[in-house]
Amino acid sequence: MKIFIFCRDYVKLCRFSIKNNVSNMKNIILSFVWSISFSAMANVCEIKDKQLCESAYKGIADSQVSLGVIYSKGNGVKQDYHKAFEWYMKAAKQGNMKAQFNLGVLYSHGNGILQDHQKALEWYVKASEQGYAKAQFNLGMVYFDGLGVKQNYQKAFMWYTKAAEQGLAIAQTNLGLMYDKGIGAKKDNQKAFDWYMKAAQQGYDKAQFNLGMMYFDGQGVKQDYQEAFMWYKKAAEQGLAIAQFNLGVLFINGQGVQQNYQKASEWLMKASEQGDARAQFNLALLYSNGLGVEKDMEKAKYYFVKSCNGGLPNGCNM
Repeated sequence: MKIFIFCRDYVKLCRFSIKNNVSNMKNIILSFVWSISFSAMANVCEIKDKQLCESAYKGIADSQVSLGVIYSKGNGVKQDYHKAFEWYMKAAKQGNMKAQFNLGVLYSHGNGILQDHQKALEWYVKASEQGYAKAQFNLGMVYFDGLGVKQNYQKAFMWYTKAAEQGLAIAQTNLGLMYDKGIGAKKDNQKAFDWYMKAAQQGYDKAQFNLGMMYFDGQGVKQDYQEAFMWYKKAAEQGLAIAQFNLGVLFINGQGVQQNYQKASEWLMKASEQGDARAQFNLALLYSNGLGVEKDMEKAKYYFVKSCNGGLPNGCNM
């Protein structure tokens, strides 16, 4: 490659030309270095998406977050929280709120880094102040539980509210619970019901269960066993054990639905298999009385013992 051009009479021009050519050579060298760097990176990059790797190495925050998520979840690569932490940190320092949130989660659980609730709090705050709903919810949890900060129900309530107003179902549920129990806010059954409803309509099982409870007890709404049954069923079908248990009880008592011991046994069995001691106790009663199932004292004894081992005193006395 030609660098030094022939110069004799036009000294200034020659110097300018030489300078430009040297500059061009630097650019060529720099490009060559980048080329080697990305070529080497492509060879060591563990994920299939080489373009994502290249983008992350170039400093694109969203790509760095995506790479962090891949390592965090072990999608197509060996799970590596430390590498996830490194990529999240690169993006977080650029102000990426999702990365800041994910860093907070890693610090909170001690994944890829020594557990540090104070640092988790700091990163949650950074993401929350940018309006990231999940970070706002986690910040609410931090204040509610007093992790890395003095317990403060009012601040927990404030951050849950911010996340709930953005439509985050789990935050809406927790906000409903705070109104329900009068924690961090004045007890208000109507507001509790309203927030549970918002989350339940998004399909959140715990909100659906809580809504069922409110209909069953007539809190914040007129008592309605059929509505209670409907919401319990929605949560039960998603696998929520306590909802499966309550649904079984409604079938036993014929509340909100026609009495049906067989269906009661089916739902109690589902909850029992998840370790619900009350469901195990009631299932034992069905077996001992032959209600909805064939009478079987051995199975009855088996479920009484399981309920006892699960911490239900009544099961120990049978």
